[in-house]
Amino acid sequence: LGHNSNAPLRGSKATIWEGGHRVPLIARWGDGTPTGSPITPAATSSALVGLQDIFATLAELTGQTLKAEQGLDSQSFVPALLQQNPTRLRHELLVQANDGDGWGQKLAKGFREDQWKLIATKDRKP
Repeated sequence: LGHNSNAPLRGSKATIWEGGHRVPLIARWGDGTPTGSPITPAATSSALVGLQDIFATLAELTGQTLKAEQGLDSQSFVPALLQQNPTRLRHELLVQANDGDGWGQKLAKGFREDQWKLIATKDRKP
């Protein structure tokens, strides 16, 4: 396509860079009104969450107890949804981008801790 709609972030969908992984999470619970929704309408959070965190979040919301071997890297973000803890729920996150057949995708892994991110490619080049 030749364009990047994630400006000013580097990268795009499926890449290891911020433009490929920093995406909004939009949630609605209830009827969308202040009195009929556990989630405050138009609330925002800077909590760092990953796709794997949906597992623990849904388990908590439905009252399920996870076994010790289930969802090892999943952390519930219910406190962020309910505005109970406006600070970050997790401080680190591991992400991966796979080799692609186009769009400049390269196999890489990224480890993010707070505002820092370490990226390692298969040929060990930045």
